[in-house]
This record gives sequence, structure tokens and C-alpha cells, in this order.
Amino acid sequence: MKPQTLIALTSSVLLAGCMQGAEPKGPPIEPTLKNPAISQNRIVGYTEPVMRTFVSVVDEEKQVAAAQAGTPYPAKSKEVTGLACRLDSAELKASFVTPAVVRLPKFKGKPTKIHLNCASENLEGDVKMQATLDGVIVSGASIAGLVAAAVTAGIAASKDQWSYGASDIAFRIPVEQK
Repeated sequence: MKPQTLIALTSSVLLAGCMQGAEPKGPPIEPTLKNPAISQNRIVGYTEPVMRTFVSVVDEEKQVAAAQAGTPYPAKSKEVTGLACRLDSAELKASFVTPAVVRLPKFKGKPTKIHLNCASENLEGDVKMQATLDGVIVSGASIAGLVAAAVTAGIAASKDQWSYGASDIAFRIPVEQK
């Protein structure tokens, strides 16, 4: 292995460690299938994203200064832990406390959106999680590419694998004051 590659690999591992939030406790949460007979035939694998909740943090002085200068104020967020969450779709349901690893199935055929609701005594958030095609790469928008995408989209919707994210990417659930 070249020294440059080793240095780059080591740096990326160290940076990845710095970007992690609170450690999820316990084993991955297994959602319940609402209709096991139908759903089990469609499951082709699993992903295990970490579900995390974040609240916006506003520095009022910086926000006012940015507004006076006519520049955008960059939103910042802070992870909050211990929120009770419910996950619900036509296929799945589960409950967990953030942060948590949730074992989400990959489906053959497009599944419905997942509705996530997280709340604590003073925070609450709702978000929808849309399934995407596994392994889809979209490049430049040419006429031929758009036509090919449109033709294959109908075929892909029923035959390809759909997932709700990746195991190495956290799903951020925004919450705000009640």
C-alpha cells in the first residue's frame, strides 16, 4: 500500500470517528411486519441506519448580524437523545428511543413511505422516509437518459430492490420545541 493511500485512509477513519454522535444502545430494533405473509416474500435484504434526532440551535446575535448584513444565517443543529419515536408505514411498524439502529428491510417492489414521529416532554418532530432504488446512479440529463429513465422507472418500481437508506449513513430526524 502506498504511503499516501495509508495516510488518506487513516485520516478518513479518524474524521469518521469525530463525526459520530451519541452511541446507540442495545441491538438493532426489528420493525414488525404488518402483513407477514405478503411482506416476507418481498424482503430481499436489510439496511441498519442509525436514527438520530436533532434540534436547531439559533444564536440570536449572529442571526441579527447576518440579517443586517444581508447574508444568510447558517442553520446549526445539535443532537438530542432519549426521544421516543414511532415508525409506521403500510408494511412496517416499530417503536424506539433515539439514537437507535433500526433494521429496515429492502423490498422487491416499491414500498410505501415511512412516517416517523419522535417526541419528548418539550420536543417533537415528524418526517417521512422515502424508499429509493438500490444502486441507482443518475448522471447528466440528456434526452436519451431521460427517456431511458422514464421507460425503466415503471419496470423498476415492481422488480428492483428498494431501501430506506444505507447502514453507513445516519437518518436525521429534525425536532423542535412544542
